[in-house]
Amino acid sequence: MPRPSSASSSRLANDPLVQPLAANDGTPLAVQAYTAIREILFRGVFQQGEALRMEELCERLGTSKQPIADALKRLDHEGYLTIVPQVGCHVRRYTYDEVRDYYRLYGAAEGLLAELAAHRITPGQIAMLEAVSVEIGMLVAAPSPRLPEALRYRQLNRQFHSLVRDAASSWLAAQGAAAMFDRSDFFTVTMRHSVRADRLRRAHAEHGELLAALRNRNEKTARTAMEQHVLAVGARLWEPEKTSG
Repeated sequence: MPRPSSASSSRLANDPLVQPLAANDGTPLAVQAYTAIREILFRGVFQQGEALRMEELCERLGTSKQPIADALKRLDHEGYLTIVPQVGCHVRRYTYDEVRDYYRLYGAAEGLLAELAAHRITPGQIAMLEAVSVEIGMLVAAPSPRLPEALRYRQLNRQFHSLVRDAASSWLAAQGAAAMFDRSDFFTVTMRHSVRADRLRRAHAEHGELLAALRNRNEKTARTAMEQHVLAVGARLWEPEKTSG
């Protein structure tokens, strides 16, 4: 079971994607800081248990402590960070049971939407899902996805699930599931989980089973396929990383 180290070094010093906040664009600095730090977290720059240093964030984002502190508190409230008064702030560490239970809940939500989608999906929406699936299939053909391929897969995977939620035509349920997808993405990038070729193949095959159920408008099968896919995604987070050689 992978466990990230609590040790942390400077990760942002040479990161070209981290830019100073825009003081005059009309958006409060605390909101800009929140968006910037959230993007850092969702790129997997820090792993669970690793510290974020206030001084470094202030320096790299070009702002004072207050906007950074407000942003960190918001991310703490959302469950992405843990703030310990007088000690510091680190990426929240989740236990196996917490992650497993989360994916059970997330799978049930996405499963319901897949069932609704099987009943309501249009031919045009099926065509869009098939097009995304083809793009994912092209990544599957890569023997060992590198970082750009991994990022592209995450984008396509988000698009695939978003299209299924759209096809369900249940905006309130879809909104809740979309927020749950974000946390799943967070788990993926903060638990030393690489998008390996074998994992990608399995996920693509699971998408294929769901897509077949949607084409056939088989509501029960679509729900089961989606639930099993989401549970498998959660289980893969705890698989040991393969070593070279």
